[in-house]
Amino acid sequence: KLKSDAITVGDLPAGSVLQVSMSEDSGYAYSTTTSFVQINSAGITGVVAGSTVYIEASINHLIEHAGYGIFAIFKGSTELARSSHNTNSNGGWRTPLNTIYAKDTSPSVGSNTYTIKMLSNSSQGLYYNYASGDTHCRSFYKLTEVAG
Repeated sequence: KLKSDAITVGDLPAGSVLQVSMSEDSGYAYSTTTSFVQINSAGITGVVAGSTVYIEASINHLIEHAGYGIFAIFKGSTELARSSHNTNSNGGWRTPLNTIYAKDTSPSVGSNTYTIKMLSNSSQGLYYNYASGDTHCRSFYKLTEVAG
């Protein structure tokens, strides 16, 4: 058995995974606004100085008809990454799972919260966790802290 004080973060080489935080969300949202609206957040605690946090968001969504949508990951008011796409006038009812990757190279020591936001064009809607009779629709979030 390894003692709790046997290895410290300082003993680990750069690139070592320090922790992984995973969550899922089954909340529902719909928007036609051209401004970002927050739909979820994901957090990680116990972050140490000099590390990097990688954020992965796998978003279940649907775009109406000939619309477009943008999902983005924010830390505070700073946008870290986005994914945008449109249906090319072909309807959005076959939209695949949308995955966004982001990197926070200067996370705060302790707790960090990342918000997930979306926007759509004003004439067509964008759904987050669109169910259509399926009650198992989910979006997934993984935050990985890596030693610097």
